[in-house]
Amino acid sequence: MATSDSADPLLTLTTLEPERPVVVIDGVRYHLALPDDFSVVDHARLLRIQRRVQRLTEDDLTEEEAAEAARALRELARMILPDCPEDVLGRLKDGQLVRLVGVFTQAVGGGPPPAEAQRARRTGARSSPGSSATTEATP
Repeated sequence: MATSDSADPLLTLTTLEPERPVVVIDGVRYHLALPDDFSVVDHARLLRIQRRVQRLTEDDLTEEEAAEAARALRELARMILPDCPEDVLGRLKDGQLVRLVGVFTQAVGGGPPPAEAQRARRTGARSSPGSSATTEATP
């Protein structure tokens, strides 16, 4: 039943193509994947990989654990930047992959991406609920 009261909706869904957050690598813009892009299986895989990276990086890493964490970060990067060529992802350093995953997590996890949050802190601006922010990382 449709209502026209002024209460904020609990959930707003759309079937239109959403505005996607953007990252820039070597001057080329790439769109981040969004949660709705993932199947149930892919979503579970994404969460499993994120937990594995988090577990691995909680303590001092052995060489083997560092290599495993790097492989997992690259796997995440392939999932969250599906249109980015493999050779471009292959050139990213581990720290850049960590930043990429962090931007993705914040952009789709409900919080503003880091650049947006930093801009908001400087200006006192707040983004409206449900708005999508575009993030451009500088190389």
